[in-house]
Parts: sequence; C-alpha cells; structure tokens
Amino acid sequence: MQLPLQIETALSSTAQHDVSILRSYSYSGISSVVVAGMGGSGIIGDLLSAAVAGICPVPVSVCKSYNLPAYVDDHTFLVAVSFSGNTEETIEVMRSAHRRGVKMMAISSGGTIAEMATDWGIPWFNVDSTIPQPRAAIGALFVPLYIAMEVVGLVSNATDSLKDAISQLKRRVEQVNESGGIATVDSAAKLVAGRIPLIWGSDGIGAVAASRLRTQINENAKSIAISSTVPELCHNELAGWGQLGDITRQLLAVVVMRHIDESEAIIKRYDFLREIVSESVGGMIELYAEGGTLIARMFDLIFLGDLISLEVARIEQIDPGPVPVLDRMKRYLKESKEYR
Repeated sequence: MQLPLQIETALSSTAQHDVSILRSYSYSGISSVVVAGMGGSGIIGDLLSAAVAGICPVPVSVCKSYNLPAYVDDHTFLVAVSFSGNTEETIEVMRSAHRRGVKMMAISSGGTIAEMATDWGIPWFNVDSTIPQPRAAIGALFVPLYIAMEVVGLVSNATDSLKDAISQLKRRVEQVNESGGIATVDSAAKLVAGRIPLIWGSDGIGAVAASRLRTQINENAKSIAISSTVPELCHNELAGWGQLGDITRQLLAVVVMRHIDESEAIIKRYDFLREIVSESVGGMIELYAEGGTLIARMFDLIFLGDLISLEVARIEQIDPGPVPVLDRMKRYLKESKEYR
C-alpha cells in the first residue's frame, strides 16, 4: 500500500541528487547496460529490461551471479543494486567491473557498496534504510536506475512515466480503501491458497510481473510457485498438460498477468491456453494492468501481485515478514568462510 508514496519519495530524492557525474557518460560511449543484483534487489534489473526493451538503443542485461560477463568493458554502464549494500555477489561483480574500467553507478541503503562507490568516485544513490526488506523497496530501488537511464541518454520521459505510475497506484490504493479490497486480487488469493500457482505473463512487463509474484509468494507466503513466459511455454510446458488430471486439479492453479501491450498472436495463445488448462487445474484467473504508460502498467501488475501474495499469507496464517531459512543460509555461508 506504500508503493505510490515510495516511488514519489524516491523521485523527489533522485531529483535532488547530484547526477552531474552521470552526464559524463554520454550515450555515444555506452554500448551495453548491465544491472547487477540479487533477490529483491536483482529484480530491479528485470524491471528495467522489460520496461526499455522496445525503446533502449543498446542491450540491457541482468547479472545475478558472482561473475561479470566477458563482454563487459569500458563501454558498459553497470549499475550495482543492493538494498543492504552488503550482497556478496554484487560486491564481487563491482570489483571485477572496477578492474576493467567499467562506468558504474550504485544504489543501496549503505553498506560496503556505498563505501566502494565513495572510494572510487562513482555515483551512489542512497535508499531509505527504514524500508523493512529488499522486496519491499522495489520502487525506491527502481526510480534512481530509471532516471539514470534518462540522464545518460538511453530513455526519455522517465519522470513523466514514473508520475503516471504514482497516479495509477494511488487509484489502486483508493480502490482498496473504498471497497476493502480488489475483487480479482481476493479471488486469486483464494484460488492460490493451498495450491501451487503457475504464474504466466507475456514477454515484457507481464513476464516480469509473473516472476515478481512468484518470488513474493515464495517469501511472503513461504510457498512454492512457478512462473512461465508466453509464448515460450506454448513450445514446452503446454505439452505437459493432460496427464494426472485429478492430481493437478487439486494441486495447481493458474494466475495470468495481462496487459494491453500484448500482440494479437499472444492474445490468441491465451485463448487456447485457457481452454486447455481449464480441464487440468483447480482454476485460472487473469489480472489486467491499468495505467496510461508502460511503466504505470508494469507497477500496477506488481502492486496487484504483491497484494495477492500478502492475502495468501493472511489466509494461510503466515507472517510475511521473516524469512528464517534465507537468514540461516547467510549465516551458514559466513561461518563457512570463517572456518576455511
């Protein structure tokens, strides 16, 4: 519910930030963009890739690893995103990039990444550290990245698009406050609770919204979820339907993230898929994005998905905040290093 305010605050903060150092990274010198990050921070790169696929003149890729791709060089613009500023994979990628002379920018709430950025003289955008988890900071992390893309000349009208997203999200919040919820969200949560959701979206903003919903169900509802992309799933996953009907109807449900940017060919595929899966799963529900711009529609789908994951957690009486197994893994990795 705080997402529109978070984007609005981040937009104001970014506007006040000294971005003059970015202006030296002229468009003519950038041949690729890489966003490095993991988990709730890493999806920011996926959002950017989906948002600019049809408008950015250079390729945008996401690095969710310790290893920097070989093609990254001094003509690459690399953005390191880590809410905590201490994500070890992202730190290692930054170090590799620094050795190669890569143009960089960092986004974090502090930590080692902020210290490295300061030491190296690269732009660092400070994210509000009071936000409870990385996955809750999606707006605060995305805004400086998208504005930076405009500053270096790779996108245009970033501020206007973000303002449209804020307006659309405020309309959604009003809808929730006035009606006590959103009917399609409540229906999707009831359908998903107690089942494994298969979450579909078409390439672009639908696909990234599907991926976001999957990870939100993982972390908020502490449940397994699977996301797939249309049309790709029409070449493989589709062939898996028709077997074990009684079992899949009990275990599985389909949630589809739809938007007006879908081509006619994608729409026809959804029509066919709807007919096929109706016999094989416990139900299928489609959510439709609203908003005047692609950025607004993308965040609208993300907002709807976040509400679904939280409602599933409420139905199943799960605390959406803590992620003990992830904390346990981090402790294990730290202890393993200490005892080497």
